[in-house]
Amino acid sequence: MPTTLEILWSTYDTINGWIKFSDTKAGAILAANIAILAILFSKFIDFKDFIIIHREISWLLALSIACGILSIAFSIISLNPRTKSGTKTSVLFFGSIADNYTNYSQYKIALGRRLRDDLDLMDQITEQVWINSKIAHDKYNKIKWSMCFFLSMLILIFILGIITAYYILS
Repeated sequence: MPTTLEILWSTYDTINGWIKFSDTKAGAILAANIAILAILFSKFIDFKDFIIIHREISWLLALSIACGILSIAFSIISLNPRTKSGTKTSVLFFGSIADNYTNYSQYKIALGRRLRDDLDLMDQITEQVWINSKIAHDKYNKIKWSMCFFLSMLILIFILGIITAYYILS
């Protein structure tokens, strides 16, 4: 039977994995958006006169570009690192360690004082699990919006393609 500390460490590790996966998703969505928007802009240049003549195509193109830009924005915001833990006393959070200790010796002394027994360690890990859970939750909310705008952009581009094909073929 795992101990409470083992469960907390496992939970902490799992949440960190979710954060890494969120960042991977954000990077993939960002790259796909940039590639698709680059293609849209190049096609706009090629078909500028045609697009200007047909207002519905202009509006759909503008709307799809806006969705792509919003998707990019949410991906970038999601990738923005969070270095504040909400507490200045954590001996496990890298932001607190970097802000509060100028050298290894200071940190070692503080670690010895703060982690005198398993209850102190459990308190520190619990705090980190909570903080990282908030970070993961925030990231996944931003990725959700990034995906919504990305899928909206793809749907609008598909509709744009159908309407454009109709005009070209008729």
